[in-house]
Amino acid sequence: MFSIIIPAHNEERLIVPTLVSLLKDQQLTHCRICIVCNGCTDNTVAVANSFIKDQLKSLKNRLIEFDIIETNKPSKTHAMNMGIAESKTEQVILIDADISISGEDILNLFESLNANKLLAAAPKVKFQYQKSSLLVRSYYHLSSQSFYNQNHRLSNVIALSQEGLKRIDKIPGIIADDEYIRRQFKSDEYKILNTISFDFVCPKTLRDLLQVLTRVERGNLQLAKLNYLDNTGANLSGFIHKPLFYFSIFLCCKFFAKIRAKWQFANGNVSQWERDESNR
Repeated sequence: MFSIIIPAHNEERLIVPTLVSLLKDQQLTHCRICIVCNGCTDNTVAVANSFIKDQLKSLKNRLIEFDIIETNKPSKTHAMNMGIAESKTEQVILIDADISISGEDILNLFESLNANKLLAAAPKVKFQYQKSSLLVRSYYHLSSQSFYNQNHRLSNVIALSQEGLKRIDKIPGIIADDEYIRRQFKSDEYKILNTISFDFVCPKTLRDLLQVLTRVERGNLQLAKLNYLDNTGANLSGFIHKPLFYFSIFLCCKFFAKIRAKWQFANGNVSQWERDESNR
């Protein structure tokens, strides 16, 4: 038995589609799904409870336990820690509340985790930028080919073994929660699985993209300040393909984000985790 933990902050619109994607193929059985509603000021709790009530018979037949945990603290890392503490299982999977992934893919993810004796595993991300502006599409056209995104992007959907849970311990109150988790492992202790994927909806405008990139850079600066260094041994730099036109746009966006993040960091603008609204 394993647990699926879904931190949810004001996700009344997206929590049901996320749950439907997990359950509609009827592959999931003998598991526990835990929604941790953190600092919600909308109807996330009521919507989730209503969904569970409607699906109660089916869930019982498939031996799926459902829990909803509420906390007043609007923090994703706090919600993740609460979910892990209450999981009561040796393996967990952390899923963002706006991600769609099937029950079959969840089972395949855990099968690969165990078969390869990994501490952590994640599906490959598919960047959906069809509705984004030209410059944003250009950025992700190259970014999607990076060694990091192809081989090391441990984010959004993360499966953790019992030993992996011990390794990450209690996640601190930081911006870059996914990167913190990745940095707790050596590069051969985790794997991105090309046979499983999930969709990531990209920001639509250049302004939104730069806000996202700045937050990522600020998160990395925060990790460095707290001495959570990257000792994974992973080669994160480089690209599978590097067209010149896309590369120049990519470099300009990254340079602007780094400078902006350093300025914000130096002026004390280091907030805790904040939800990405750019793709909603």
